[in-house]
Amino acid sequence: MSKNNKYNPSRMPSAKGMDIASVYLPRECASKAKNIVLSPDNENIVEELLTILQMKDKFFEYEVPVPNKLMMFGPPGSGKTLTAFHLAHRLELPLVLAR
Repeated sequence: MSKNNKYNPSRMPSAKGMDIASVYLPRECASKAKNIVLSPDNENIVEELLTILQMKDKFFEYEVPVPNKLMMFGPPGSGKTLTAFHLAHRLELPLVLAR
């Protein structure tokens, strides 16, 4: 095995020299999303999602699966990644961005 091809467990997989995914800690997400301004509609969606996720006990009580996925779509530059940073910060969870 050559020196350049050594296995490094802390490095994400890459394709053609480009990282396939990046991991951000909650504090890194906070710094990236500190100046976010959401439209009123998007702010309502974020707050509704956060409220639902805070009701885990009710979901478990009624044996309903807790929603744990979110699909965002839109043209480049519409704020999907920035919103993901904002949510990761608010939920105090790491964020994995897959390319």
